Amino acid sequence: MKNLKSQGGYTFIEVMMTVGIFTMMMAALYAGLVAGETTYNSYEAAAVAQREATKAVFSLTRDLRMGTDLTFVTQEDNSLEFNFSHPGDGTVTYTWATSGTYPNQLRRQATSEEDSKLIAVRLSDLDVTEGASHIRIDVTSYVLMDDGSSNTFQLVDKIVPRLE
Repeated sequence: MKNLKSQGGYTFIEVMMTVGIFTMMMAALYAGLVAGETTYNSYEAAAVAQREATKAVFSLTRDLRMGTDLTFVTQEDNSLEFNFSHPGDGTVTYTWATSGTYPNQLRRQATSEEDSKLIAVRLSDLDVTEGASHIRIDVTSYVLMDDGSSNTFQLVDKIVPRLE
């Protein structure tokens, strides 16, 4: 008869302890990966919101610095439309609204262009106000997250328009 102790195998307790430790390590690794993905998605959404706000402010700033005769057609909480004379493009009209054909989009239409151009999307708020010596641009953009929450970014700029 053979001696079982001399065969050099692992006991059932040793195998179960190894499986338990391995399972705990894999659970911790999985939790870390899920947290990392959530953080990445949050930062990516913030970057998208920031990019849209920056595009809107950049376009508005560039055009309004060159434009003259700023006229507000609609200036309400949920919509904004204004136009001005642009030296290269003639009359330029910017529109934004929270509802309608192009909700939450900033669009630019110039008399020299056949169709309107999409400037930025996901703008939850846009305010352009004319002061005594400057024009203030206030843009808020958003990105909806998978969990139903939203990530917003606000950008404000004050510009001095071109003198007529």
